Amino acid sequence: MKKIIPFFILIITFLGVAIYLSLESDKTDVEIAKSWTVTSKEINTIEIYGSEQPFELEIVETDNEVTMISLTGRISEAAMSTLEKADISENDAYIPLGKKGFKLVTVASGKSSLKAKIELAKGATFKEVYVDTWNGTVDITLPRSYDGGYDVNLNSGAKLLEVPEEGANKASILKIDAYADVSIRKGD
Repeated sequence: MKKIIPFFILIITFLGVAIYLSLESDKTDVEIAKSWTVTSKEINTIEIYGSEQPFELEIVETDNEVTMISLTGRISEAAMSTLEKADISENDAYIPLGKKGFKLVTVASGKSSLKAKIELAKGATFKEVYVDTWNGTVDITLPRSYDGGYDVNLNSGAKLLEVPEEGANKASILKIDAYADVSIRKGD
């Protein structure tokens, strides 16, 4: 029994250090104002992955010639380095804010909201906008004219607080995977 106690102390110490380092690296102290362009009018997928803080997305229709995707707010240094791996093509966008895989600890408390905006080009359509968050509430505003569907996967007791009726256009879908409450509404 005496030989097991030091082993347990070592395990608990390693877990404590791992949790501390995980929480330290998640501090949202880096200001971001970044944007990307998608040139096609027929967008396949826009995916925003791995946010670990409250997340707001607004999708609006514009008279612009290209679709603009922008992020503003404060993020962690780890999210900033992952964001450098964004993959944008003519008709797709993958914007990572976290690495895929297991997370030991994530918390949203004390973190400011990250704001994303998709300004659709004149006449542009999308097959899928996919928001996959690890933590923090998700608040999405769609154009009033949005006539597509929704695919919402809620984890760990999250609730769908608000969602408009699905439209007839099943070729366009808003997909959400979240661990906190989600609200979807239509704007003006």
